[in-house]
Amino acid sequence: MSTVLLDTTVASLLHPKKTNDALRVQYETHMEGQILAVSFQTVAELGRGQKRTIGERRCVPVSKSFSKSFW
Repeated sequence: MSTVLLDTTVASLLHPKKTNDALRVQYETHMEGQILAVSFQTVAELGRGQKRTIGERRCVPVSKSFSKSFW
């Protein structure tokens, strides 16, 4: 088992609504059984995208969203 650093595009594929996304399916084989990590920049980019998509009032901090998976 090794640590895999995910870029923003790949990390965004871990959203539950993207379970059947074709790109996610391609990357899943590389992520299975690995320790997944994201950089501070990826967390910031995902947070910015979330605010733009659903609005700041409804946002859950990205760090809390990933806490189940990454921390």
